[in-house]
Order: sequence, then structure tokens, then C-alpha cells
Amino acid sequence: MILVIETDAEMCAGEPGFDPLLLERLRSSAVARLNASATAIDRIRIVPVRY
Repeated sequence: MILVIETDAEMCAGEPGFDPLLLERLRSSAVARLNASATAIDRIRIVPVRY
């Protein structure tokens, strides 16, 4: 099972609006969700939102 998290945060370093702390908080929250889940989650994918 893959936990997919969509975000509108800029994910490319060097681009306007890139915030490494925001991405780290997002990653940390995803890992916490993975650890709290009763269902086995094999991977976490953080992807840009598709409009």
C-alpha cells in the first residue's frame, strides 16, 4: 500500500516559494501517519496537486 499525499507546496529547490521546512513538516506528518496506521503502508509518495 502506498500513502499518497498531494500538496500545492513548491517541491523543487531553487524555485520561488520553495520552503524546505514546510516539506520536512509534511514528510514528518506522513511518517507519523504511517506509524499510526493499523494497515501496512509500504511507501509514502508526496506529489504535486493535479488541478
